Amino acid sequence: MLKKYSFLILSAFLCFIFIANAKDVTSNTKKKLPIECTDHDNFDMTDCEKARQLEQWVRDQEKVPDDKRFLSAMMGEDLLIEKFSGFRIGLHKIQIAVIKDMVTSVKIGVPNVTGMYAMGAANGCDIISSIDILNNTEYFTFFRWECQSTKKNGAREKRYDYYNYDKHYRRLDNVISSSYQKIYPSLTYTKGTYKFQWLNYKQSDGTPNPIFYNFKISGNRPADLKCGRTWNDECDITMIAPIPQNQYKILDE
Repeated sequence: MLKKYSFLILSAFLCFIFIANAKDVTSNTKKKLPIECTDHDNFDMTDCEKARQLEQWVRDQEKVPDDKRFLSAMMGEDLLIEKFSGFRIGLHKIQIAVIKDMVTSVKIGVPNVTGMYAMGAANGCDIISSIDILNNTEYFTFFRWECQSTKKNGAREKRYDYYNYDKHYRRLDNVISSSYQKIYPSLTYTKGTYKFQWLNYKQSDGTPNPIFYNFKISGNRPADLKCGRTWNDECDITMIAPIPQNQYKILDE
């Protein structure tokens, strides 16, 4: 069955909306060598060259049209989504000042209007932590966060969370969490109503289990999301509140 991965204590602490002022990442990126070029004990010159080539490829991608750009990012990257607005989404490790926890978070917004949202424990994705943009429109951005971690017995665990970012209210919601599925879900927006569909979803034993949500958003409080038709007669969509800018420090910049 589906599982929800949310920070209940953190969500209670961050129950209000705050949009942080942030500098334009493109023009203010700190210039430093990749770790492959500075950690000589664990990497050699070949690793360094590959890391430099990857950095150059990321910079070159910013020149590609929006509909042609590779819309995936790993930890520490701020991915350009829209050239005309400068809209970006980035995956980062941060430390929250009050509770001292290190968490994985996503930074979303345009220059000078950016929000930071906690998604999971920073040490919880030791194999892979990445995001993929599945749909971007003038109204919303729908993306998937992939987290792969190592269990105590050495086995690999995979988790996939699907998020909707409503651009009008600058609001992030965790729509659903699941195990790996070959076919992605879809999200559309028509006349004020979001329609989430995952009709090809299958349970871990292979049993078909179609999933769908119709919902509307009228504000930036948890109560401002209302579901219509749902696959299980419940409204399991979880709002992720932004973290005030003075309450966190980015650790991977």
